[in-house]
Amino acid sequence: MRRNSMIILVGVLLSCCLPSCLTMQNPSTVEEVVAGTKVESDPFSKVTQVQGPRMTQDLWVSWTLRTFVLEEMGAMDPKVLEVVKELGLDADSALQLYVWYSASDWAFLERTNDIDGESLTTREIDRQVGGGGYITEHIAIDLNREYLQEHAASGIHVRIYGKRKDVEVVVPGYYVQGFLESLEANGIGGEASIGE
Repeated sequence: MRRNSMIILVGVLLSCCLPSCLTMQNPSTVEEVVAGTKVESDPFSKVTQVQGPRMTQDLWVSWTLRTFVLEEMGAMDPKVLEVVKELGLDADSALQLYVWYSASDWAFLERTNDIDGESLTTREIDRQVGGGGYITEHIAIDLNREYLQEHAASGIHVRIYGKRKDVEVVVPGYYVQGFLESLEANGIGGEASIGE
């Protein structure tokens, strides 16, 4: 009898606690986005990365806004270096919407348009096969500060087109505002150039 009571007690505790442990809380205000934004500097590569909180949109899609600021050209991730060079070493242009797509089959995501029909540069960062047959595609969509400022109230709504499936991503306006405030609070962007 005592064993059955213990099993029931453990079952009740798990049913109450487990869902809250598994549920990620997305920030829902500008202040929560600012508080959740991380600024990390690497003294070896002279790169500072600013990354907003990772948002879970649904079972398959999560995303974040991020940027890289270079103190000087140094040893750094070749993919990041390629992006920064292509963007003309402008700190404001190194902004990205970074998307994780996880499912049981590849989408082969390759290009992006926003809700206004604007084509946005899309970069394949990585494709991984995980446990249980699930895959994850990592995509970065290049943005700039002007684009973020234009969408600070309305948010960003994009469709990423793939060879097998399309994925929509919606970034709320409060998230864009919070990320811009985080950049401002850390003195990143404006007229500054990478390397200055």
